[in-house]
Amino acid sequence: MLDITRDRPVKVAVKVAVPVRDHPKFNFVGKLLGPKGNSMKRLQEETMCKMAVLGRGSMRDRKKEEEMRASGDSRYAHLFEDLHVEISTFAAPAEAHARIAYALAEVRRFLVPDKKDDFEKRFIIGLDSLFITKGQINVWPSDARAPSYMSRKGIMLQPSIPLNS
Repeated sequence: MLDITRDRPVKVAVKVAVPVRDHPKFNFVGKLLGPKGNSMKRLQEETMCKMAVLGRGSMRDRKKEEEMRASGDSRYAHLFEDLHVEISTFAAPAEAHARIAYALAEVRRFLVPDKKDDFEKRFIIGLDSLFITKGQINVWPSDARAPSYMSRKGIMLQPSIPLNS
């Protein structure tokens, strides 16, 4: 029960199922996280909610995931559940529910697989803005790995922001 007369902050949390069983070939985690996790960070800042991708398939290393699941530790209990996004916020009741509603609408866009969507374009633009420093374009820093369809020397990305000469 919520006491809305005092506006005491409450924590509201929801779990959103990721439709991996309906679309097994689609990379939902990659689409949600974006380059270096920037899509998820931007989404969290924009919605003022914390988000985490949890559940079976949420870790990169499958062997380690199996080990953690077998350990029986309560911290890894989420690994027994299907893949999901946990969204939570802490605010006054009306504000908390409004934030969650906004976050659900935004996350839904990432969970609808569509080959014609512009997320790949945003991914490229996101990569582009990551490597622009002091008026120079550094497509792939020495410690970064280029995606398989790009080579270090072959492709120069167009900057998403104008560079000062």
